[in-house]
Amino acid sequence: FVILSSGCPRTENKSRPGAETLTKDVGKKVIWTFWDKGESRLNGFGKINIRTWKTLLPDWEIKVIDFVEGSPFHYRNFIKESDLPAEFEKMAMIQQQSDHVRILLLRDYGGIWIDSSTILLQNLEPWAWEPIAKGQADIVGFHQTRYGRPGVPEGFENWFIASRKGNAFITKWQEIFRSYWNHRSKSINILGHELFRGLQLSPTFPWGSADYL
Repeated sequence: FVILSSGCPRTENKSRPGAETLTKDVGKKVIWTFWDKGESRLNGFGKINIRTWKTLLPDWEIKVIDFVEGSPFHYRNFIKESDLPAEFEKMAMIQQQSDHVRILLLRDYGGIWIDSSTILLQNLEPWAWEPIAKGQADIVGFHQTRYGRPGVPEGFENWFIASRKGNAFITKWQEIFRSYWNHRSKSINILGHELFRGLQLSPTFPWGSADYL
């Protein structure tokens, strides 16, 4: 398991036998992102970012998933509707719909999720993908050091996630997330829900927006 903190890797290496050999089930070299109106209608900043990714990672597929009917990148072309919450299309926030899309894509296909607002300054393959491809890690991501207060678990960021296909952590994350959202279109009073009861989320959401989840 690898977490990158403030640009510096902190690695918990759980290599398995034969880790020096590239695994066959890791998934394709694909970067996933999302823009509901489609890649052609990304804002200027997003377009620059995607163009930069393509320059830095010329041998990677970059797929911008969308909600555009008839688009080859419509989410339904990649995700089974039965894996989504019943009220998915009625959710109040596109960001929350995107949260479901990303973990299902990573679960079923593997690869790297990057929010379209993310600027890449270097080729990420050596530090984000090679540990996974070589069997040295199952997932690579970031955490916010400012949230690592005494007695509070570190928060795992979801704007950048590299994962092997079928990763158990991603699979469980998706199950729990879907369970909470089933038959909901808004996130209200999450701390009263059995999945979150007793969790100390105030340091993670100091501005009082825990219901964003």
